[in-house]
Amino acid sequence: MSVLKGILREEEKRLKALSRMYRSELRKLPKGSISLKKIRNGKYAYLAYRDGKRVRFDYLGNASSEAVKRLHVQIRERRKVESLMSQASENLREVERMIRGSKA
Repeated sequence: MSVLKGILREEEKRLKALSRMYRSELRKLPKGSISLKKIRNGKYAYLAYRDGKRVRFDYLGNASSEAVKRLHVQIRERRKVESLMSQASENLREVERMIRGSKA
C-alpha cells in the first residue's frame, strides 16, 4: 500500500507543478474575447473584457489587421490552457482524495 501512496504523492507533485506552469502561461495571455462591430462599410474589432463588474471594450482596429489576427490566436491559446488547467485541477482533487482515503 505504501508503494501506491508513493505513486499518488508523485502524481500530486506533478499536477501541482503543471498547475503552476499553466497559471504562469495564463498571466502572459490576454483575457477577454474579440467583438466585431460593423460601422458603415467597415468591420472593426474590440477587445471585450471584465473590469470589476463592468464589461470594457478596447478598440483594436480594422478586423482584418494582423494585430487582431495575432490576438485572436492568443485568446484561442488562453482558452486551451484554461481547459487544460481545469483538467489538471480536477485530477489533483481526485488524487488528493485518494491519498486521504476518501471516496467522495
